Amino acid sequence: MKWDIGNLVAQVKTVCEITPDGCWFWRHGSWADRDPDTCREYPRLMVGGERHHVATWMLKVTAGDAPGKEPCHSCDRPACVAPAHLHWGSHQENMAEMGVRSRAGAQRYPERYASGLWERTGQLRGDDHPMHRNPMLAARGERHGSRTHPERWHHGEDIPNARLTAAQIPGIRRRLAAGEKPASIAAHLGVGRGTIRAIAEGRTWRRAI
Repeated sequence: MKWDIGNLVAQVKTVCEITPDGCWFWRHGSWADRDPDTCREYPRLMVGGERHHVATWMLKVTAGDAPGKEPCHSCDRPACVAPAHLHWGSHQENMAEMGVRSRAGAQRYPERYASGLWERTGQLRGDDHPMHRNPMLAARGERHGSRTHPERWHHGEDIPNARLTAAQIPGIRRRLAAGEKPASIAAHLGVGRGTIRAIAEGRTWRRAI
């Protein structure tokens, strides 16, 4: 399906399961077989070369953009994308709502978060966790591998599969700052949109000036 921002709410509704209590459960693509009550991930889609959570797109269309805010679910169901069940809030407000409704993991599944064995999944926590038994496994700071063995870590053009050069990065940043879409830049340079998004978000090529 080609998503149209001007008709997005109607398009999304056609691929959702509408429940009696007003939830719109995302039933498109790989999400069709997920259980909306236990699913912890959030459905996403791409519009105009930009990928966001569906809930974010729904709020952008129905309530306007709110930079620095994130979607909050009044129904406490991550797979629900009903506009009536969504509102903008800060991350702190979202976490506070989770706590008030006892939706946080430690409150919903206290037996999983008890010290010692995580019985339901076989994972270890507390003093039984390997990181506690052997702190060297959690090497950070000066003990991190990138500092103890810098010759093993590659950056920028030194990465074997690098498709860009350091000389191209300032130009890419200027185009992004001017408002050009990552998809357009990616098509021009012959790389994936994810490559340009990673540069825009500062996840790659941080050392390039």
